[in-house]
Amino acid sequence: MTKAASLYIDVLRLAAALVVFVVHAQYLLPGSIPLLWRLGWLGGEAVTVFFVLSGFVIAHVVHTRETRAADYLASRLARLYSVVLPALVLTALLDILGGAVAPSEYGSPLGWGMFASLFFVNELWFTSAPPLSNAPFWSLGYEFWYYTLYAAQRYIPDRRRRWATLLVLGALCGPKILLLLPVWQLGVVAYAITGRQRLRPGMAMLCAVVSAVGLYLLVASDAQTDWRDATIAALGPVAKQLGPSSHMLYTYAFGLLTTLHLIAMVALAPLFGRLWSAGERVIRVTSAQTFAIYLFHFPLLKFLVAVTGGLGALRGPVVIALTLGVIAMLGSLGERLKPGLRRWFRARLARGPGVDPEVGVVDGSGASGEQRVG
Repeated sequence: MTKAASLYIDVLRLAAALVVFVVHAQYLLPGSIPLLWRLGWLGGEAVTVFFVLSGFVIAHVVHTRETRAADYLASRLARLYSVVLPALVLTALLDILGGAVAPSEYGSPLGWGMFASLFFVNELWFTSAPPLSNAPFWSLGYEFWYYTLYAAQRYIPDRRRRWATLLVLGALCGPKILLLLPVWQLGVVAYAITGRQRLRPGMAMLCAVVSAVGLYLLVASDAQTDWRDATIAALGPVAKQLGPSSHMLYTYAFGLLTTLHLIAMVALAPLFGRLWSAGERVIRVTSAQTFAIYLFHFPLLKFLVAVTGGLGALRGPVVIALTLGVIAMLGSLGERLKPGLRRWFRARLARGPGVDPEVGVVDGSGASGEQRVG
């Protein structure tokens, strides 16, 4: 992967995180971001972008850096828990304090959602157990299992054991998670395509324009509602228990167009090398906060909205500024935790009976370059 493509992916994932932030800011504080109110219904689309980018980046690191199972698992767990642990502590603290100030806005601080989210079992089958007010956490209950399924596919050498493991993991996940797995795998496919043959500039530009127009028309249409209604009509009552996966047809379409756009832009990004180089430091620093923005923003927004009712017109700007400031501080903490967590997980995996650190060597001849996410 070229540096320009890596930087473009950083920009795209940061933009997706900020869209989710705007969606929830508009929900909790209507009119707080007046210039961006049109983004207020694009939260699901932003998560779809995350899934596609996640599949792309994971395929990249497996082919270039994490060629052994223990390295892959240690890196994934460190990446997750470096933000998940602070996010769960922050959510519990803010929800308890918020419940004391505005009890009508908060539910019981008890429940198994915190425990379930700690071990990423919060979205198995037809359950949905968010950690208190932190509703955006649902997507991690999907993505963790995509990491695990991909690890089984890539690192278990024996064919029978590999398929047996995949079947067991699939049965454990249940239909909700598996229905959106193809969207995550689109990112893996995109990486394979860009690694084998890069589009020529003319074709890449055509694909970029077609995908952008297609995404706009899809979002502007009534497809999301109509296709979900069709899904409910076809599957009956069970469809209503699928949560975000009940929008699977729309998500597939959005994911396909996002994948086409990604393939095109990986080819086009090097053409704007000077632009990327000029903004590289800012892009790297801000995009490093993507995961923190996603997991910290909602409990912070909700709490600050609950305690700033007397600020009048200043309420929106104050809440947003404080939220982003706290996210920046906590995000930096997570980045500092990650190396230590990786070493800890790597040591446990090396000593434990479950994963042989020398098992699962994969071909490391994929695309070159560096991608900081993962």
